[in-house]
Amino acid sequence: MELGARLSAVARLAAEGENIADIGTDHGYIPVWLLKNGNKGRIAASDIGEGPLNSAKRTAEREGLEDSIEFILADGLSGLDEGFDTFIIAGMGGDTIIHILDSAPFSLENKRLVLQPQTRTDKLLKWLYASGFTIKNAVLAKEAGRLYTVFEAGYAGERREISDAEANARAIADFRSALSHVERTTLDAPQAILGRVYDRIGFNAIGDEILRHLAIARVCQPMSKTATVEYLRSYFDEDVQLHKIYRYMDKLHNTQQEKIQQISVAHTMDVLGGRIGLVFYDVTTLYFESAPDPSDELRQDGFSKDGKTAESQIVLGLLVSEEGYP
Repeated sequence: MELGARLSAVARLAAEGENIADIGTDHGYIPVWLLKNGNKGRIAASDIGEGPLNSAKRTAEREGLEDSIEFILADGLSGLDEGFDTFIIAGMGGDTIIHILDSAPFSLENKRLVLQPQTRTDKLLKWLYASGFTIKNAVLAKEAGRLYTVFEAGYAGERREISDAEANARAIADFRSALSHVERTTLDAPQAILGRVYDRIGFNAIGDEILRHLAIARVCQPMSKTATVEYLRSYFDEDVQLHKIYRYMDKLHNTQQEKIQQISVAHTMDVLGGRIGLVFYDVTTLYFESAPDPSDELRQDGFSKDGKTAESQIVLGLLVSEEGYP
């Protein structure tokens, strides 16, 4: 399932939690996305209206996930229990979000709040700070020509009454923080683009983030496993331990290989219209000691695996038939 930029930003922030409840779920897109992207904890879709909740159920049914989501008809957090560690409240005005949080039937001190206000962001920030929360993360999403700010708030224990002016100043500061994430998103474009390709092929069904990192890194910068660890850390800010990659190689071979092959074949057949034809080939370079001459079709320069770029190059290719003959 593909989400728009706004809901995608919300879902990706929320995905760091384990047991997640989407308040005001509407069509239920985020709970379904979380499950399809590897979340193994409890997922709840809550809404005050029967219509939106039924719409969420239909979304889950289309994806075969109706039994994996808890559907709760409730006002705000009133129908939920303390077993959830992350609460999503997105697409509502700041005043409504404040009312929902202020009316919580249990403490929010150990909870993650993923919030996307449509209006009154400054007022919401003021309430959060006065209630002992701080903004731990903020990202921007642009959709249909409009910028949306998504916050991750967590309890810090320091309750501070602040003025409207200070709330506005903090809103501006958080907005600037969000802009820094926009720059980072630009730097992480290979992950954003190739990650979507990875998901469309169907590899996200494996549910293992190490596979995702290795596959994307292999396309961007094929190199040794040790160098890949440094590449992921330097360019994607992903701290993947080398020993975990080696352990994952065993897991890949023992438990995931067949499924990955099935996904690859199914996607290839879909792309090629239901029939797969294979050509096995290999290419290498040779050189002969003769100065390249652009006017001579055979005496051309080019890449040399032997490092003899000053000599004329020959590209040697070998094709193998279906019977295995060259």
